[in-house]
Amino acid sequence: MKPKRILIDNQKSWEKFYDEIKKQSLLKEYKLYKERYLENTLNQIFKIWKPKKTEIYLEIGCGPCFLGLEIAKITGIKVIGIDFSPKALRAAKYLFKKEKIKNAKFILADITHIPIPDNSVDFIFGGGVIEHLENGQEAIDEIYRVLKKSGTAYNTVPLLNLASLTYRQVWGNIPYIPLVKNMFEFIHINLLGSKHMRFGYELSFLPSTLYKMHLNSGFKKIEIGKFAVNLVFEYLPFSILRKIANYISNHSTLFWPVIYITAKK
Repeated sequence: MKPKRILIDNQKSWEKFYDEIKKQSLLKEYKLYKERYLENTLNQIFKIWKPKKTEIYLEIGCGPCFLGLEIAKITGIKVIGIDFSPKALRAAKYLFKKEKIKNAKFILADITHIPIPDNSVDFIFGGGVIEHLENGQEAIDEIYRVLKKSGTAYNTVPLLNLASLTYRQVWGNIPYIPLVKNMFEFIHINLLGSKHMRFGYELSFLPSTLYKMHLNSGFKKIEIGKFAVNLVFEYLPFSILRKIANYISNHSTLFWPVIYITAKK
């Protein structure tokens, strides 16, 4: 499967996703994000990043930029959001305008070709983004390029473990292992016609693979660990099953959903 085809399929998936959000109300989705994820995500980010007002925050694959909006409110720093979905960026602009946040810029672009000069931003966040690219190395190279010296990149990525082979198959996850990757691509894309790939093409990674990719880009100080997140498991029929699944996913390394990787330039 060619990278261009993957990009097109991903765009279609996310445009459909943002159409659904629009129908349900963007403001309701924003409120839900704040209730479920905001505090937890900010706490984990601010453990390793103490932003100054003169700094610039870049969010790749920003979508409606819920997180960037809150960071702008809290810190007053400049926010840049980049996404390949026009609908997502229209949503982000609407929210920032409604919240009267003016120090922000949104760019329609592919994150493997970020239209920002070298050494421009202080902190880059990608919340579940680089796994949607067949060649994530290109995106990591770009992240390194646009970061200022001593700048920090923070990405969250699905962990390759038993979860990749069980519940994550509900949305068509592809384990990033030679041959295994090709097999799962064939099943999900060619045999199943991408019907389970709700969020488009998505890989899961071993920590060692992510470490090597960042090292290849030039990053020196690299740290990988568990990113705490509560999954909803909305497709399970009973609340007790959802609670059990959530507990297991957060307490067993075999089923951890997400890891973070931070890297300094």
